[in-house]
Amino acid sequence: MTKLVHRSVVLAKTETTYNTDATPTAAANSILCEKLSYKPTGLKMAKRSAIKATLGTLQQINAGYLIDVSMDVEIKGSGTAGTAPELDALLLACGMASTISASTSVTYAPASSSQKSATIYIYEDGSLYKITGCRGTYKLTAKVGEVPMISFTMTGHLGSVTDASLVTGTYVSTVPPALVNVPMTIGSSYNPIIETLELDIGNKVEMPPDIQAADAYGEVIIGDRDVKGKIDPEATLVSTNDYWGQFKSGTTLALDTGVVGATAGNQWELKAPKIYYENLGAGNRNSILTYSADFAATETNGDDEFSLIFT
Repeated sequence: MTKLVHRSVVLAKTETTYNTDATPTAAANSILCEKLSYKPTGLKMAKRSAIKATLGTLQQINAGYLIDVSMDVEIKGSGTAGTAPELDALLLACGMASTISASTSVTYAPASSSQKSATIYIYEDGSLYKITGCRGTYKLTAKVGEVPMISFTMTGHLGSVTDASLVTGTYVSTVPPALVNVPMTIGSSYNPIIETLELDIGNKVEMPPDIQAADAYGEVIIGDRDVKGKIDPEATLVSTNDYWGQFKSGTTLALDTGVVGATAGNQWELKAPKIYYENLGAGNRNSILTYSADFAATETNGDDEFSLIFT
């Protein structure tokens, strides 16, 4: 049977108990995604280096592995302010916590404890992969005139691979807002002219070995976090905005994209209250001098390097 790349459906659901199948359904837990891929990670192939009369090698033994699942997901709202977006389970499994304000907003911020995990099902045109205990990391990319995306890399335990009929995903009907007409600010009031904003949560995903586990690995954990990003603003006079002075002095600045989208229930905003430039260099965009500005986001009062707000 020939399998088609685009005949796949991904489901993701938050687990109540780590590594216990949350049984996601197509009706409630479908994730509309692009660039889906998966592969073993932490693969242990035990070598057998026996001394014998011939120089050929003996068969190695598969002694355990986990699975990395990667996908790009559109940033869009649920259609109803105060209701979690479609990518909720993935954000929570990347060390985020959510705060819901009824009928108003859902705000995601980093969390250092009580982190959630997710079960991911991949229906692959006739096959079903069940992956449990998933945690991971992600990178947000927003480019002018395009649909902003979040690229997830999730790591979990492969429970089974079976033949199964392809399900029909039920997706949120909202159309993601493009990155246009966004009043971005850095500092108290400066509005940079940029083309691209990137934010990488920088989770360090750890895979502790476990003698009791069938796949040789215990609970996947997020052991550390280092939030970084990049922007490409047009160069300015020092009197307008002193990028080089801010870089040299380590000045901390607030970054706020402003609200992306014009319809309640399908708007989002990224805020980082305390960033500083880690590197700065010259660039060229349409014959206009730009800067390549790498930044890091730091805490102000613990677990608040940034927030992603859906309204």
